Amino acid sequence: MRLVKPAGIIGLLTPAGIYADKTAARFFQSVSTTGRVAGLFDFENRRPGTGLPSFFPDVNSRFKFCALIFGGRQFNETRCAFFLHDTETIDDPERCFPLTPADFARVNPNTGTAAVERRFPQSHGWTLGLRAITNSTNMRTCVAAIVPLSLTMAGAGNTLSLLVTDDPVAATCLLANLNAMCLDFVARCKMQGTSLNLYILEQFPVIARDSYARRFGPLPAAELVRDHVLRLTYTSHDMAPFAQALGYDGAPFVWDVEARRHLRARLDALYFHLYGLSREDADYVLGTFPIVRRQDEAEFGSYRTRELVLAYMNALTAGDVETEVDV
Repeated sequence: MRLVKPAGIIGLLTPAGIYADKTAARFFQSVSTTGRVAGLFDFENRRPGTGLPSFFPDVNSRFKFCALIFGGRQFNETRCAFFLHDTETIDDPERCFPLTPADFARVNPNTGTAAVERRFPQSHGWTLGLRAITNSTNMRTCVAAIVPLSLTMAGAGNTLSLLVTDDPVAATCLLANLNAMCLDFVARCKMQGTSLNLYILEQFPVIARDSYARRFGPLPAAELVRDHVLRLTYTSHDMAPFAQALGYDGAPFVWDVEARRHLRARLDALYFHLYGLSREDADYVLGTFPIVRRQDEAEFGSYRTRELVLAYMNALTAGDVETEVDV
């Protein structure tokens, strides 16, 4: 920095470690928190999904590099973009965003490094998160939820895996599928530790999109899932963007414990049908959730979850998607 004139500027093409590694943290903190950085543009050498060759063919494809523009003058904000595959994307407001010196100071105050962010489309306002730390001995092993985009942008942490899709209906189907008890049965069989890594997730037998065209009474499975996931998810104004993406502009649904229990049971029954499992198969699978059973028996005197799911299986077989069963 001593070689730069007060009004001068420097552009470096350098390994991404200059903003992310501890060894360079002191330097980066000194320029980022004092308004000396004009731009930070991070690139992936391999350019996945583009069909284009690596930027630097002789360098490992997984290598990341960045263009760092800084100088002697001060800038009110730094233009940032990460995981870029071409230079044109720098002008995309959905991918390139500003950070002020105060933002850099707040993000990583101890290390002084920059936060690496993948930008999601601003119109979404939501994404799908999956709990990454779990255990086969927990009440439920696979736990997924739609979460507000504001949470992920604030830093959801490395224990929440994010699954990104542009299709809200596909998101409801995947969410309901991941939370289904029949899939959780399989998840527990595959877990060997406490981390639900993505390579384990990829092994899950997720229902194919075409299967949701199957009708139960007047509704295809996809519409039943959309309705129930909407009612279970949209219980606060934070989730309004997700509700709107599903075509719903009303107020959030009231958190009614009993109503939610019935919605979840009907979804579980639906997925037993979609997986082609019989009532006897479902009865066996439901019998392998001892914590759920114990909690039900303590509260209701019987395994009510199993009773509800099996009753809703009968109702769906009869084409009834509306009646709230009484057990």
